[in-house]
Parts: sequence; C-alpha cells; structure tokens
Amino acid sequence: MNVKITISITLLFVNYGIGQIKESEINGKWIKYKSEMKDGSKILPTPKSDSTFLEISIKNSKLCFNSNPIYKTNEGCIDFSLKENTIKTSIESGYKIEKNTLDTLIICEKIDGLENDKLKRFYLVNDKILYAKELEKRKEDKNIIATKLFTPKLNVGIEGEIFKVLKSDMSNFDLIGSLTIFPSKKLVTSDIDYSSTKKISKLEIVTTIIDNSFNSWDLTNFEKFESIKIPFIFRSESTEIFKGIKMIFFANNISEFDFVYRRKLEDMRKSGELFQKGINAYSEKKYIKAAEYFSESFKTDPENLDALYNKAAAYYEGGDKENACKTWKELVDLGQTNGIELYKNNCN
Repeated sequence: MNVKITISITLLFVNYGIGQIKESEINGKWIKYKSEMKDGSKILPTPKSDSTFLEISIKNSKLCFNSNPIYKTNEGCIDFSLKENTIKTSIESGYKIEKNTLDTLIICEKIDGLENDKLKRFYLVNDKILYAKELEKRKEDKNIIATKLFTPKLNVGIEGEIFKVLKSDMSNFDLIGSLTIFPSKKLVTSDIDYSSTKKISKLEIVTTIIDNSFNSWDLTNFEKFESIKIPFIFRSESTEIFKGIKMIFFANNISEFDFVYRRKLEDMRKSGELFQKGINAYSEKKYIKAAEYFSESFKTDPENLDALYNKAAAYYEGGDKENACKTWKELVDLGQTNGIELYKNNCN
C-alpha cells in the first residue's frame, strides 16, 4: 500500500446541468451555510460552536472575501474572469460553478494538481434571501440575540479603539460578555459576565468604548427590534512577540481563542519535518518507525490528514492490520471519504 502521495478515491458530484452562466447572474453577496471537501469529506478542524463564517461578494469582475460576520469591510479582493462556468482567478486556479439559482450558489475550488480531498466546496445563499427569511422568522420578536448569519455590522473596528487606549499599559486578561444595541434609543450597553483581571480601570476602558459605539453600527434590517444582543469574548495579550487585542463575537467560552488561533507556524513546520522522516523510514521499509513518525506528525498538526493516512498505510505494509484499521477508523470518525472506503474495503 502506498503512502499518501497516494490513495485517491473520487466521488461524482451531482451534475445540475447548468448552461453557460453570465457574470450578472452571480453578482451580489453570498453567505456560506455549508462546506465540505470536493470528495464529500468533512473540512477540518471542525468548529466547536456555530459554523465558521464566510461572505463572498461578486461585482465588477472582482471576487471579495470576508470571514468576520460583524464587519462590513472585505478582507481581500481578487480579479477574475468567467470562462466555461469557472470563476478564473489565475491560470492554474479558480472556482467551478456547480449550481446557480436566484437564491443559491454552489462553487468548488479548482486548482491544477490537487486531488478532490484537497479541494473545498462551498454552499452559498444570497444575502438578501437569507435576511428576508430571518426577518420572517423573527416577525413577532422584539428582543433578539444576533447570530453569525443575522447580525448588525460594524463600519469601524472596536478592537482598534480599545487598543489605542490600552497600548501604553498592556497586560494579559480575558473577558466574557455581551453588548446590546437599542436602535430606537440610539444606545449600546455592555455587560461583563467574567473577567480574569481585578483592575477596574481596564474593564472601564473596554466597556466605555463599547457603550459609545452606537454610531459605528449599520442597523439596516434591524430597526424594528427593541434590542439586539451580541455575545463576545475578549483577550488583551502582551508578550515578547505580540501585543494586541483579540475579540470574537458570537462566542461565550474563552477556549474559542484556542480554536481560532491554535494552528501555529511552528507546529506546521515541526509536523512537516516529522512527516518527511516518516516518508524516509517508509522508503527504507521501516514501517513501524514510519508509523510512529506519521503519528507524531498528526498529533503536532491535527489538520495534516495525510499523516494519518500514511500512518495506516505504514502499519498495513508492516503487517499490523489491527492498528491500520484503528487508524482508518479515526479517519472514518473525522468524516473523511477516502478513510471510509479504506476501512470498508480492508477491515470488514
């Protein structure tokens, strides 16, 4: 069994039989409601709470991305051309349009040289349709809790304003709280449910800036509500290599910081080194040693699924079918299509 530079099983996606699409048909803002790998596998890491946010804007042959549900500003834009129902962003890459209707857009990454388990598929809904449905759902409500998919937007960042005041006396502390917007009263209030610092002055800086942020909010579609509550977690961090403010909305557990920021470059580098040692050991037919290296590579960077596939292949070639099946079962539990096929074909 080959190590993964390896195993590839392709599942066919439903052909919707769409004709040639015009750019005017896909212009607008699209919000992700589901995603997967092209072969049907789950995308890792799996979020702990609400699904990760992605907004894609298409206009004037520009493709723009925003992964922060609370801010109106796009994080980056790239030029594209539309050819053969593919949003071409370069000679080698783009997004294949698999379905397009008035309310739905399904696109899949198209990158030369990458297999289906490395390409992401996005299911998107038109933002106007989404908001109309959310408003209909809440037509009897006066006081609501916002979600990533239905929230007022900030025109300017709160974090930057807080950092300007705190930067002369930065310290490490965490907060869990919420802010509530009252549209008719033109008022914002904040509540802190947890604080790791006892310095009242620090808390007052954070809450005062939040409480004075009313004019920074775009309340389009939210004017009819008496109040809109938005939970958040907050971190002030001061180390030798980083000083700054982190704020995650729609979260109420400090551990969310570990999820959002957990993948470190150093871990990826170390995982890559262990992975290469595993490849070398495998080529020398030292299969058990290779499995150990691949296992450590995956532990160091749990998004390196190739290491887990290779661990199973090494055990299998080394005659340890039991551990190979245990490893394939890990891939099954992670929702990986190739892993499901390998487990089904070799372990039952």
